[in-house]
Amino acid sequence: MNQRVSVVIPLYNAGRYVEEGLQSVLKQTFPVYEILVVDDGSTDDGPARVRNIAQGKPMIRLLQHPGGENRGPGATRALGVAEARGEYVAFLDADDVWREDKLERQMKVFVEHPDVVLAYGRELVVDEHLRPTNINGMTVLGGGKPNVPTRVFATLIRENVIPTSSVIARRESILGVGNFRTEPRDHFEDWLVWTRLAYFYPFLFLPETLAYYRTHGENLTTTYFFPNRQHIRHEVGFIMNLYSYLKNRRDTDSEEVRRSLRTSIVRLLLRARSWGASREELQTITASLTQAFPDEARRVRILHHCSLLLMPQLLKMLRRFRRRLAFSRA
Repeated sequence: MNQRVSVVIPLYNAGRYVEEGLQSVLKQTFPVYEILVVDDGSTDDGPARVRNIAQGKPMIRLLQHPGGENRGPGATRALGVAEARGEYVAFLDADDVWREDKLERQMKVFVEHPDVVLAYGRELVVDEHLRPTNINGMTVLGGGKPNVPTRVFATLIRENVIPTSSVIARRESILGVGNFRTEPRDHFEDWLVWTRLAYFYPFLFLPETLAYYRTHGENLTTTYFFPNRQHIRHEVGFIMNLYSYLKNRRDTDSEEVRRSLRTSIVRLLLRARSWGASREELQTITASLTQAFPDEARRVRILHHCSLLLMPQLLKMLRRFRRRLAFSRA
């Protein structure tokens, strides 16, 4: 069987880290077919550093959006997948690092389990100097039922337990569910692709550290989501896109999709409340959901009123507990 692996690395102002990430790919014990670094309109020296490393290494290609635009992580990963020539695509964020035998461990999965389309593992949370640290109290990311093909759709609609830099997947399958979303620039584009795939195919979780998630002051997690709660809007977009897609496919179970949608709506409203969403914000969420899914309008309005009766601090504690539990299951 063909086992050519393309590695897609989105690059945006990560010049300080991209060389270390690239070296961790070049040192893999499994041979990499090509490395696609996709520049997302960087304004630092990241592209120049990539060109320097790529000298004499035709396997490394530096791609850009037309006109050198900044288009966001979804469009950037989508371009990498579209240009990839390998049967498998592995993802590495430019500021993260792989363990040397990551690909070797994962490629055995596809040989032993030909029905699996995506394999993932754990990521150790580290600081900018690769020293162990934590993010929101979690020292390790990634969880699931270990070492067996598993349908994880029901898990993913509740929590994204798949760290992106640990993922390798069949390219044909990613394209088959529409690739990464390019517009609008919602920042759950990886979660959306994993969840679409998980509806149709089994995944396999390796319960070991395969990558190192570097946290620093410029991570999206730090600079984008937490200060202004825009992640609420992006999660609304995730739900609307996921279920509109599943409802429009002829090979889905409409009743299962309906039940899952209701689960996601409950989860969204409770999470928004736990994040401190105001009454006005909750009303906006409710309006968006009822417009997108008119058959669920009455249920959404009831859930909206119920969520207002719950204490945000209690919901916040429960949300953090459940997230830690999700990552600890292995």
